[in-house]
Amino acid sequence: MKDELFVDKKCEVCSSFGEYILSKKKNSIIIKDINELDNETRSLDKMYFKRMGRVFIGHEALLESIKNIENLSFIRKILVMLPNFGMRLLYRVLSKNRHRIAKLLKIIKPKT
Repeated sequence: MKDELFVDKKCEVCSSFGEYILSKKKNSIIIKDINELDNETRSLDKMYFKRMGRVFIGHEALLESIKNIENLSFIRKILVMLPNFGMRLLYRVLSKNRHRIAKLLKIIKPKT
């Protein structure tokens, strides 16, 4: 059974993260739109990750989805060292402002 990562595909930051994870774990993960979840679950406005029957939500989904990706091991180690409340706060701030962050990245991204 493949892992499932649910992201907001309307958000450029979220969909880019999903594409990156897919590129690193092609044979072991499926990226799905968060809109495939029921309304109550989707209303929490957080990323979801399912692995072997377990569900990870928010910052735990982020940490679990980047587990075993060599390029991100340093970032994961730093995030794991943060206190739980700090990680939750950081995730909440980023997730609430993800559309603004996407617009900002569009502005500063050089055209190729």
